[in-house]
Formats: sequence, structure tokens, C-alpha cells
Amino acid sequence: MNRRCFSVLVLFAALSAHAADVSLQVKAEASRVYIGESLGLTVSVNGADRGVEEPDLSAFREWADTALENSQSSSHSSTVIINGNIKREVFEGRVFFYRLTPRKAGRFRLGPVHARIGGKTYSQTAGFLEVVGVETQDVVIASILVSPATVLVEEPFSVTLQIDIRDLPEPYAAENEPIHPDAPPHLQIALLDARRPDPELTEPNYEQVLQGLVEQRRGQPSFTLNNYQTRDIMGGGFDSLFGGDPFRPRPIRFRFPSSRVRRDGKSYRRYSLKLDYTAHKETELNFGPLTFKGSVMTGVRNRQAESREIYTIAPAVTVKVVPPPEEGRPASFIGAVGRGMKAAASLDASVCKVGDPLSLTLEVTGEISIANLRPPVLNVQTNLTRDFRIYDQNVKTDTLPNGKRFTYRVRPIRAGTLEFPPIEVAYYDSAKRAYTSLFTEPIPVQAQATAQIAAALPEDDMREDAGEVVQVNAAPKGSGITLAPEGVETRSLFVPVGLPVAVLWLLAFAAPLLALLVWLAPVFSRAAAAL
Repeated sequence: MNRRCFSVLVLFAALSAHAADVSLQVKAEASRVYIGESLGLTVSVNGADRGVEEPDLSAFREWADTALENSQSSSHSSTVIINGNIKREVFEGRVFFYRLTPRKAGRFRLGPVHARIGGKTYSQTAGFLEVVGVETQDVVIASILVSPATVLVEEPFSVTLQIDIRDLPEPYAAENEPIHPDAPPHLQIALLDARRPDPELTEPNYEQVLQGLVEQRRGQPSFTLNNYQTRDIMGGGFDSLFGGDPFRPRPIRFRFPSSRVRRDGKSYRRYSLKLDYTAHKETELNFGPLTFKGSVMTGVRNRQAESREIYTIAPAVTVKVVPPPEEGRPASFIGAVGRGMKAAASLDASVCKVGDPLSLTLEVTGEISIANLRPPVLNVQTNLTRDFRIYDQNVKTDTLPNGKRFTYRVRPIRAGTLEFPPIEVAYYDSAKRAYTSLFTEPIPVQAQATAQIAAALPEDDMREDAGEVVQVNAAPKGSGITLAPEGVETRSLFVPVGLPVAVLWLLAFAAPLLALLVWLAPVFSRAAAAL
């Protein structure tokens, strides 16, 4: 009865400690936006997963619209094996992704956000958000489009920069674009800024893309972009040669591909640029914003073009690179996503003795994501541990051009003609949209019995030495000296005991007396010469 009460108390204490570890975090992806521009808001629940209700964002209703985009579990577990003991660490969590679109200009508090977890309410805020007002108009409509918005690792996606400018009235629209050739609007596009390449993202060659958009002909409608300038003496025409500074930096003009489209029953001239990407890691990628600022032609009066200054912003967009689905995920999944994965295993020796350390090499290659590729825990595959002892805690990882190499230490635990069983590894095939398991080829091993020159202790003493397990046996015992196949020599190797005592004494003192005589010989020789 006492033991049962004690177990209940321990369980209650564990649940109380678990409840105390629950926390709430709120994070916004920007601190300053314009009206009409949306931003991502992430609400993270740490310490709980199942049964977590959707957070309450009613504090935002007065000045912004909120929409839940996605909710996914962030729970994960890890297995650590130390000296043969398996320790499992578990983290529970859930993340809610919202899209926040302000309706008013001003400075607003991001919260509080309330979440009810296990009968208790938790609250958190994320600071303040400054919302800047932008004129509402339909003359210039800028946007950034992504397709698709949610992708897997190694799955390609595209980002399209798009600017729609309302056409001039007929009959001028067919032959004239709404941009004056001598007054190009300015575009500020963070995506096209010169920057260092991201190793976790396959990006277009921006320099090559922009080089193909440069407009060198005068009289063509175009845009200026970011802070790209030139010092070409002929770039400004004759005006730079006569009366101007020919060496003054001038903005480079870019012309985007254009087409005519209809939008809400009105005719627009669309300027667009499509860029292709591929992500190599699970993350969130932000693209944007795009700012348009400049003059556009809106009509014609008395054969003169009428212009209007427009300032508008295309809100940034987010692409979520998500892990494969949890449903149907095998235990041997190693985090790789892609196609055509291959796995090969090998041992550094085919003949050994029982207990000898061997190096097991597992190479995983293919058109797969490398950043999330992790070594499989071999001890959980029970078929591998039947004849071998595997040390998962000492795995060495090497990165290959198209995969990774994992090196384990293993030891055979019995003698005979053995076979290291096939290793199972699973990945998510992005082409088939399903998990695929692979098996390596079995590896034959000849394990010879160890020569028994020492009697082992009843239970082998195992100790950890420099990261590897060493078997320490009992001290070896003496054995008889065998000189012939017939067996041990029966005759004694010592002097027979039957000799007379006088002879034994003579033999004992003969050597010292002889040494004394040799030492005294020179003395006697000198004395004789003196006489």
C-alpha cells in the first residue's frame, strides 16, 4: 500500500514539474510595416502538444486581421546510448503560424496572446508594431507571388515580382506604355540587392539576371532599381558631354518583360520577373517587400500626358520549407528528403577474432538534402545486435559532395561464419510523395575464436577507456612446461640429493676460493721479487 502511494506521489510530482515547464512565446517577423502589408506572427507553445487549444488573438481585432495559416507539432525525441544504457529525451511543443494584416496606421501592441493549456491560461506579448499608412489607389498594384507557398526540402519553387500599371485611355494605350521614357519610376527590391549567396538555398544568378534586364536604348520605358549605378560616360547621352558632369554616377535602367492584362474590368500593363529557388533545409524564407515610387502617366489632355506620383508597397511573402508528414514515418527515417537515394555498407576486415574492433562504414548518397541528414541509430534495429556489439555514441560523420559517410565501431560477440545484416535507412521521396526504405547488402565476416590463455572472471569487468569499451580479464595462471609430445618430463632438473655432505661443501666454496687466489696472485708475485 505504501509503495502504491509513493508511486502516485512521484507521478503527481512529475506532472507538476511538467506543468511548470510550460511556456508561451510570441514572435513577429517585422517591427514596421505599411497598411495592406502582412507579416507573419508565430505563437510557440513549449512543454505541451496534444490537447493544446488554438491561442486567443482577440487583442488584435481592433486594428488588424489575423488568419491561422498552419499549426504543427514541434515535438521531438532523441535516443542516447551510453555504456549500453539507452536514454530517451522527449520534448513536447506546438507552433501556430498566423498571417497578420494591419487595417490602421499607428503604433500597436502585439498582444497579449492567450493560450489555455491543461486548464491554465498563459499570456505573452511580442512588443510593438509600427504601421505606416499608404494611399489607397488602383493605378499601380505591386505584388510578390510565390508558388507554392509551402514546400519540402529539395522541392523547387518560384517567386514572381509583379507590377501592374493601369493603361492610358484608348486610342493611346495600344502604342504607348504608362511609363514616361525620361522619368523612370524607382523600384526598391530587397530580393535583388547584391548579397552573399546562401549555402542553404539554390538561388538564381542575380548578376546574370540583372545583366539581361539592363536597357541601354534611350526612349524606352524602364525602371531604376535599388542603388545600381553606372559611370559610363556615354550612358547619359550628349547631355553628359555638354553642360553636365560625364563622370557623375547615374542610375542604371532596367526593363522588365511586359504584357497587357485585364484586372477588375480595367486594362493594365504588367511588368513581371520570375525567379526559381530550391531550399536545402527546413526553415522559413521571406521574400520582399517591393517598393514602387515614381510618376506614371494616367491620361492625355490637349495632346499632353497627365502624370501622377504613386507610392505603393508590395508586402513580403513567406515560403515555408517544412519536414515530411509525420503520418507513416518509419523509425529508420534519417531526415533526408529528395530522390534516388542510395545506401552502401562495408567493413574494414572480413576475417577477425571475437571481440576485435571493426570499422563499419555506411555511405548515403543521392539527390537528397544533406543539411538534415543524420546518422541512424543502429542499436534500435535488433537484427543488427544479434551477433555484433555496436557503439552508436562514437559515430564519425563525413560530408560527401552528394551525401554523408557514417563510420561506426562494431565487435563480433561470437565465433563462426557470421553475416552483418542489412541496415535499414528510410527517406522521403519528393517525386513519389511517400517514404521509401532502403536496405544495404549483408556483409560476410569470419570471426575466429580467441585463444584461451587466461581464465576470465565469472563476469567480465568492462571499463570505458578513451571512448571505447575494453574487456579486462583475470590475471593468467601458470601452466606446465611441456618439452615433448609424451608429456611433462618426469626427471628432476636439480642436483640429486644423494651426494656426500663434504662434496656439497666443497662445491659451494670452490668458486669463492678460486676468486680469492686470483686476487692474491699479484701480491704474492711482488713479495717473491722483493725477496
